[in-house]
Amino acid sequence: LIVSSFAIRDFSEEEIEAAIDRNRRLGAGGFGEVYYGQLPDTTEVAIKVWPEAGNLATGEVAKDMLNELAVI
Repeated sequence: LIVSSFAIRDFSEEEIEAAIDRNRRLGAGGFGEVYYGQLPDTTEVAIKVWPEAGNLATGEVAKDMLNELAVI
């Protein structure tokens, strides 16, 4: 999911894997690590990777993650 002043877009897992550069870790937070990425149109992005996809199933985790996105 990309949030900007212009658009919100969902990306497939394949698109994210193609964009992410796992050798360029930017940092980490409560919801996983953040990596540098580049989209096919050369837009630079930060991609957050959760340590375990199953954690997203809980409503509280999803709510906290959406709150974090709202801050960004």
